[in-house]
Amino acid sequence: MNFRLIFQKRSIIFITTTDRKTIGTATAWFGTWETKEIGRLHWVEIIPAYQGKKLGRSLIAKAMSWLADYHESAFLKTQTSSQAAIHIYQKLGWKPAITSQKIDTPGIS
Repeated sequence: MNFRLIFQKRSIIFITTTDRKTIGTATAWFGTWETKEIGRLHWVEIIPAYQGKKLGRSLIAKAMSWLADYHESAFLKTQTSSQAAIHIYQKLGWKPAITSQKIDTPGIS
């Protein structure tokens, strides 16, 4: 099965099948980190039937490429229980900035 990456509104990326069924999405935009506005990878989701096919990696890489066009740096948030996602993020070069489960930092949304 072939897949397509498509953009909508320059900040939302979708993965669709060749018959246009949406199977994944990511949102790449901006946010505030330590009082500075930088890029933010906000949302990444692949529907369960298509997980494990390395689609998340392609989706995140495309979002990172878009972020790099507009921002010098970027951040994302995830739960410590999302080990599969954390593994992908680290493989793609993301580094943890906060390692505790409780975040108490004003200004981060």
